[in-house]
Amino acid sequence: MKKSQKYRSLLKVLLSLLVLFALVSGALVAQDGSLQLPGELNENIILNCDRSIYGVSEKISYSAIYLEPGKSDGPAWSKVLYVELIQDNGSKQATSKVIIENNRAEGEILVPKNIPSGVYYLRAYTKWMRNYGPSTYAYIPLRILNPFSKEILAPTSSFDSLKLREHASCEIHEGIVFSGLKDQYDCHERAEFEIRIPENLLPGTYCLSIAKTESLSSLDYVFKKRIETGEESGKLGFLPEIEGLSLSGRIVDSETGLPVINKRLQLSSYEDPFFFAELYSQKNGSFLFTMPHFRAKPEFHLSEAADSVQGHLIQLDPEFCNRPVLLPFEPLRIDTSEAEIVRELLVNLQLNERFQEKLDSEKSEATVSAAFYGSATAITRVGDYIELSDLRECIDEIIPQVSIRSNKKGEYLTIIGLSCLDIYPPLVLIDNVPVPNDDVLLHIPSSRIKSIEVLNEAYMIGEFRYSGIINIFSNQHDMAGISLKGEHSFFNFQLIDNKLDIPESQKDSHCSDQPDIRNQLYWEPEIEFTEKTSFKAIFSTSDASGLYVVTLRGMAPGNSSGVCKKALFSVK
Repeated sequence: MKKSQKYRSLLKVLLSLLVLFALVSGALVAQDGSLQLPGELNENIILNCDRSIYGVSEKISYSAIYLEPGKSDGPAWSKVLYVELIQDNGSKQATSKVIIENNRAEGEILVPKNIPSGVYYLRAYTKWMRNYGPSTYAYIPLRILNPFSKEILAPTSSFDSLKLREHASCEIHEGIVFSGLKDQYDCHERAEFEIRIPENLLPGTYCLSIAKTESLSSLDYVFKKRIETGEESGKLGFLPEIEGLSLSGRIVDSETGLPVINKRLQLSSYEDPFFFAELYSQKNGSFLFTMPHFRAKPEFHLSEAADSVQGHLIQLDPEFCNRPVLLPFEPLRIDTSEAEIVRELLVNLQLNERFQEKLDSEKSEATVSAAFYGSATAITRVGDYIELSDLRECIDEIIPQVSIRSNKKGEYLTIIGLSCLDIYPPLVLIDNVPVPNDDVLLHIPSSRIKSIEVLNEAYMIGEFRYSGIINIFSNQHDMAGISLKGEHSFFNFQLIDNKLDIPESQKDSHCSDQPDIRNQLYWEPEIEFTEKTSFKAIFSTSDASGLYVVTLRGMAPGNSSGVCKKALFSVK
């Protein structure tokens, strides 16, 4: 029997209990019974991005430094960073989720093509930080230009819930030296230079950007509540994601709204069989699933188990923060010194739109995901056989691992296997969605079935045991017309983005006949200065001439304000 999932689930529960004990030990109970969390238990994020001005359809490259609550020397509580591109009223334009590893995170967000020019905000937070509210998140105001539209972003409110005060928090450190950086380069020229830092900045982690405009950091800005309440505590509504991305919510009675406990919930990825999980709701009706890494935005299905009493509602917590916030509206301003850079950026955007070959079209087809149960014992492609009438006939004629039995309630499927005991039912799925194992299933026309996978050995998911798995895949990805009863929902859920892959073109000479019109020449989100006090950066210039800014940003040991170093060069 496969027990690895059970052991992993138990480990996650133990880790969650340990973290919750640490939190509760420092919390206070408010008059309304909620758990009040002291401000010193909150986490902190320092957000960096590669530029200050972007065009639509460009990517915002970002990196983040995670700081543990208070003076904790232990591992990070949260392992997932949420990053958003938002308007001043908090409306989301683009989102990203990335893993926090070794107190660092990195990723990128694609600027939507159809948004108007204006000042937007890049913000970052963890799920635990949502207990304390948007005033504790990291923010960076960014100017975004759309040369294809005359529309300009307008203010949404005359009142700001958060106050922005710009300040020079990052120290321009004269001890950092860029050695070998020239004042001028030709187009398509291979360039390299060395970064040297003084020993008092060891150990330290930094990010390096070479782009049309300088890099920005959340350390450059302070956001505070417009009306100071003096309260630094938050209410416990979210647990830290100590094992990775999670999906949480509550199950309640549809009539009374009261929480429903000990109800069996099943969560699975629809069509693509990479994920399936089950659990019972807790005493307050809450539930929490831990999600997999490194997938884009698949569709999921969540429901009560078919054998549970229905008449309940499943309420999902929003995956991103939806608390209202009004950020300061900043009019789009371009200084005289930036006019030429902005003109070049806009020209490059339009050239890219017309002439640049779209690399996305060259990407190979996505590989099929491995099923959550591993390799099936048998995979039967129904179309390889003569036309059969329905699933019943398929089972009788071409799937010897499965048999049909009956009882007082009707007919049902069982799996033949040495470890498949009759006391446990098989897990029956259609397009990876659990369905009742009854005689309705047997009447599915074979013409609607693409393939049938069977695992004829005992399988354990958490504390739930099954005598094997039957996964039926439909031809049209429509669950073969099966109607689901009771409370269930299909929804898209954004999973962890792939780790940022730095293209080789920024590290070596560009060797392509295609025009190279990059506004960003180099981005290294994580440079670790541990024992060595130097780092060599190698990149190639593009066809986009003009002035470029080299920006090194980071946190030195014991330096809460951060350090920065800038330099300029031109491309002719």
